[in-house]
Amino acid sequence: MTIDFQYLSPGLTPELNALTLDELCQHYKTHYSNFVLDENIGSYYFKRFAEDVNLAKHSEAIACFMHVTKSLHLMDPFNVSVGNVMLQLAYSPLLKMRLKILSHMSPGNNFLQSITRLISAGSIDNARTKILRELSVNPGNVFLGVVLYELDVEHGISSHDWLPSFAPHKELRLPWQQRVAYLAAKGGRVEEALTHFQSLPEESRTNELLLNAIASCSLLQNDTSTAHTLLETSLKLAPSQLPIQYCKDELDNPFSVDPNSLDGRNIVVAIYSYNKADLLETTLKSLSESDLGMARCVVLLNGCTDHSLQVVEEAKARFTTTELETIIMPVNIGAPAARNYLVNYALSDNQTELVAFLDDDVTIESNWLAALVTAIDEDPQIGAVGCKVTNPDSTLQYLFRDVSIARPGIFRLSLGRPMLASDNGLYNVRRDVDSVMGCCHLIRRECLEKVPEFDIRFSPSQLDDVAFHLDLRLLDYKVRYVGQVTCCHNRSTGFGGQSRAAYGNSLGNDVKFYYRFEESLPSLREWQEKRNQYVL
Repeated sequence: MTIDFQYLSPGLTPELNALTLDELCQHYKTHYSNFVLDENIGSYYFKRFAEDVNLAKHSEAIACFMHVTKSLHLMDPFNVSVGNVMLQLAYSPLLKMRLKILSHMSPGNNFLQSITRLISAGSIDNARTKILRELSVNPGNVFLGVVLYELDVEHGISSHDWLPSFAPHKELRLPWQQRVAYLAAKGGRVEEALTHFQSLPEESRTNELLLNAIASCSLLQNDTSTAHTLLETSLKLAPSQLPIQYCKDELDNPFSVDPNSLDGRNIVVAIYSYNKADLLETTLKSLSESDLGMARCVVLLNGCTDHSLQVVEEAKARFTTTELETIIMPVNIGAPAARNYLVNYALSDNQTELVAFLDDDVTIESNWLAALVTAIDEDPQIGAVGCKVTNPDSTLQYLFRDVSIARPGIFRLSLGRPMLASDNGLYNVRRDVDSVMGCCHLIRRECLEKVPEFDIRFSPSQLDDVAFHLDLRLLDYKVRYVGQVTCCHNRSTGFGGQSRAAYGNSLGNDVKFYYRFEESLPSLREWQEKRNQYVL
């Protein structure tokens, strides 16, 4: 037997390094189609394109490299490496002058490393004092100003003791204002971002990524009219921004939850749990406080040895409009098998129309079920719907994923979210995708009959929900992401924080996942290429 599977170490760098330039372009276009580009992700693509010895011979790669370079320059006009590439791609006397000024301002790696060490040690005040002291010697140094401002934003410190009097070189004033406005918006300082943006000359508001960031501030203030205008202007500057187009379209045609969507509907809400009693208690409290209509709720205790059964029994009193049922398994049969057991339980009632799955470590909004039912009713071809998933600190944990690379040896899905992003309103949209997160999703009965199993090869957990969604897509059903519904996921089962044994299981699931869809790789690749043919 030929072993085709190509093992890739976790992380974006090994993934990008394993790709040909053709595949790298598709990978970049997939990410750009899904999310607004950020500095962190952009830097990975920039480095990978720049280091490829065949870049100059590949017209599509050159176009992608020019695009990511321009985007990074718009986000950070003080990135000298990016600026020098921009100068080569499109000569500008003004940019040349700015780069010359910047060349005399670098604080040096030793200084930056000392600041990083202080921050890592928790000595935020000492780090700040050191930067301010350096600024007193080198006033107007934009590198120091950015480091200090980012430190203030990240740690919730007011910048009023230095920012109003900060005076960069006259040729750097405009990019400084743009940079601070962008960083304020990115860091959630809404009022500050709007103030900085409004201080910009009208003719200089031609940075689509800054416009998107300021639009997100307007969305957070529920100022949809201003947000719409900003997004519209952004799209005129860069029409290929698909995530921004989705956001603008949503403002034109807002999603509205049907208040009668649960009337007369036979729905089962299913939860399985393994030894997470305290988190399960929070989930059941959240579920009991939500609008469930006449939905039946069932909890499968998957070989629990903690006090989970007591938690469920005590929670039953809070379910006043519907029942909370319990299934007790004597051993832990794993997530896929638990889901299958719950599917069989739900479908044993011939009247069951829809099955909603919730993880045992989530908190949900009061109208979550009505919203998901409203969304799935929009189109009979929608087989499953899922929602936006956040961390407890309101940063984005997971939105959706699409097929990114599908070819013999490698099958990878796209990133599930922008990196280190806050929930800024830009992803409160509806769109058809390849997979949503399984911690809160709703599935049609007919889909559970046509794809009757979550694949137990992915036990104890991970990827069984992704595989199920791809199975639906291969049967020509749609999987829809509904960003107007938010679920807070209190614990992730990804690579972070795993034991080495659990980590090994995750790696094993990657191998299984590849061979599970090996015969479907041509179809999956076709989806990706069709989606990306008009990107950029």
